[in-house]
Amino acid sequence: MVTIGIECESTEANAYGVGRNVQMLLEQLASRRDIRVIKYHKDRIPSFSLYYYCVLPVRILFDRPDVMFFPNYMLPFGIFCKTIVVLTNDFFYEMYSKHLPLRYRLAYRIFGTHAAQKATMIMTHSQASKDEMVKLWGLDEKRIFVNYLGVL
Repeated sequence: MVTIGIECESTEANAYGVGRNVQMLLEQLASRRDIRVIKYHKDRIPSFSLYYYCVLPVRILFDRPDVMFFPNYMLPFGIFCKTIVVLTNDFFYEMYSKHLPLRYRLAYRIFGTHAAQKATMIMTHSQASKDEMVKLWGLDEKRIFVNYLGVL
């Protein structure tokens, strides 16, 4: 049996976009007997940063999933299992957009670059996104897979 951890913060409110895709993924995985799913929610943690960079890595360390899926662009520091992170074109736009405050652009650059460099695999939604990641960050294209429908 394979244990998959899924960061589910995006499913806590009205799910659309990433949250909707995560819910669909969870529905598909629920029917599989060979997969155990651990869902990680932040609903009881008062601060996103406290949850994402302190509580979540500690919980993952104790739960020891075989693989962790991070659908929300960022890979927390201190994760030592295999990881899949979703990166898309809008992420790159937010890193370099002059319309966003500097603090947001810096956060996206720091944590996005960390995710791109440290994730075991990167999922994106188009060949163009994959090509951009290879070009901008010099990533090995074998680590990036294209999921055109946005669901596994």
